[in-house]
Amino acid sequence: MDIGKAFEFIGKDEDWMKKMGLGALLAMIPFVNFAVFGYQIQIARNVANDEERPLPTWDDFGSYFGDGLRLFAAMMVYMLPVFCAYGLFFGFFFSYMDAFDPTYSGGTAGTLPPNPPVEIFAAMGLMFACIMPYSLFIYALFPMFSIQIARHKSVGSCFQFSEMWQLLRAQTGNYVLMTVVMVGLYMAGSFIAAPISIVAILIPCLGYIIYLAIYGAIITLTFSVTGHMEGQFMKGIEKPTNFDDYSDIVAFDG
Repeated sequence: MDIGKAFEFIGKDEDWMKKMGLGALLAMIPFVNFAVFGYQIQIARNVANDEERPLPTWDDFGSYFGDGLRLFAAMMVYMLPVFCAYGLFFGFFFSYMDAFDPTYSGGTAGTLPPNPPVEIFAAMGLMFACIMPYSLFIYALFPMFSIQIARHKSVGSCFQFSEMWQLLRAQTGNYVLMTVVMVGLYMAGSFIAAPISIVAILIPCLGYIIYLAIYGAIITLTFSVTGHMEGQFMKGIEKPTNFDDYSDIVAFDG
């Protein structure tokens, strides 16, 4: 996998500023920003198909939005255990408050006492100990979900565990590298943008827009680079005779 190409391809496009700028703008808008997820997926398809200019235009917004919505839906299904864990914790928390002994530390029924009981902290610690590793695991699978939707264009493809395992096993090194670059690029961008955002947010109204613009630019750049690497990953997959039939997928071992 060529990391350099994943960064260089953006600047080689004559209209890269317009394309990336529009992506950053869309990334600022809730719900509409699903299209940026789909834009990443289209980049992966273009790279896999050896397009000379893999950075797509925004003419097919509806298709990008649909792919992004599929990716978001798959992520939400996988995150259901996390939502349930939060629900159980807060259910326990408020039930404990309502049933609390009003004579304890001068507290009253239904309110949190001055010194919260150790059970609350124990439950919180247990919750985070369970959900944090799982959340990180699902985040690490984000590129795989994008690859599956790029290939199959369906939410169901993100639950084809046997197929995804074959792909991961065949190109483990490439996948790990792709995930590390994705996380590293986002963290580096956030670290650089943080002081700028802190200053910008102090400017009434305009400051918040500047903050959103910086965030949108980071997201668009991260997704574009990751999309190119996903396309390179897809090129390492042996395609069957019928491109739409991936029932017997086989991947190279190198």
